[in-house]
Amino acid sequence: MKFLFILFISLAVFSSYAKVQYQFTTTTYEIKANNIDDLLIKVQQNGPKLKQHNSWAVLSWDLNTEYHFISNQQGCQLIADQISIIAEVTLPYWKNIDDNNPSVRKWWKKFTDFIKIHEDKHFTNVYKIASALEINIVK
Repeated sequence: MKFLFILFISLAVFSSYAKVQYQFTTTTYEIKANNIDDLLIKVQQNGPKLKQHNSWAVLSWDLNTEYHFISNQQGCQLIADQISIIAEVTLPYWKNIDDNNPSVRKWWKKFTDFIKIHEDKHFTNVYKIASALEINIVK
């Protein structure tokens, strides 16, 4: 049954009139560490799961579509009524960062900015795929 559905989708002319909607939330997990080495250990033990290991941060997302078919002169056309993304990024929060020296705090600020930008790029990739559905690139 799944194969027939995929075959039908691939043979149909795909068109989309929906606008991509998204919900993007940010959550944090707390780390209490005395220094960078301790921080690394705590992330390896308590960071968000990514496959079989713990990671610094993770983006979880769902791409949802609602669609219907219409018949026209070109054949069967798939119309996307709604395209939506639900995404959540989980980032680290060093609870006692102020207990560290200024150079560590400066490093942490730069590092967390890098992590946020990195995860935002993942979301941008998901959004691009959803937009491709919207502008009829995915067939």
